[in-house]
Amino acid sequence: MPTYTPQPLYGGAIQGIIPEGWIDASTLREIPDHQELYLSPTTLSSLIIELNQPVPNPVAQATLHAHPRLLSGTSPQPGHAPDQEALNRAAALHHLLDICDPADTLAILQPPARVALPRFAGEVAAYAGRVGFSSPLGGGRASLQQQQQRRPQQQRVVAGAPEAGAGAGSSEDQAGTGTTTTQCWFLLVRLVEQETDLLVLVNVPEKEFVERGDAAGLRREIEVGEGVVAELVRGLEVVEWGLFA
Repeated sequence: MPTYTPQPLYGGAIQGIIPEGWIDASTLREIPDHQELYLSPTTLSSLIIELNQPVPNPVAQATLHAHPRLLSGTSPQPGHAPDQEALNRAAALHHLLDICDPADTLAILQPPARVALPRFAGEVAAYAGRVGFSSPLGGGRASLQQQQQRRPQQQRVVAGAPEAGAGAGSSEDQAGTGTTTTQCWFLLVRLVEQETDLLVLVNVPEKEFVERGDAAGLRREIEVGEGVVAELVRGLEVVEWGLFA
């Protein structure tokens, strides 16, 4: 069963949680100031925490309008504007589209759902879910360095992609279609007064497990991905709010 350990982030201003033994990438290479990056020592999995500018409501509404069937229950009735809850969920989608490589297809496996953060005072809008990035074999999915260079762009998006076992697609399916999938668990915390969207991404590329036929290893890695977000929901805490000044 995966184990996790408390981890100070942004110089201790935020208290987070990481899988035990994961490596702080800032000890290996330069990481942007707004970002924290942790790497698995044994696989290609990664954990990214970002402090981003918030997605404005008009941009979230445009994202919702561009993909009306993607986020179930968020599309407003004709002639009615979406409520803030729908816009918040669309903001999560916008962040995910923003890190998508042009050759990728984004599948919503678990739509963003409201979660409660017990270590935050008052009501904070936070959303967790899971997506799959399908990439052509031999290219497509952006590297971590490319993900850090965030840029908006139009992407292909599909809703309700089938799940084969614990993954977004079986190894046979992926081999047959010439694609590979990276599973991504996400947590979006909308800090309105601080004008910040705190975004957590846990990426688990399936390719290395598929190539060696390691279904059990993939299942274990999926448990890690699911567990990181669940542990952060329980334990994420801002210690020094001056970080956002």
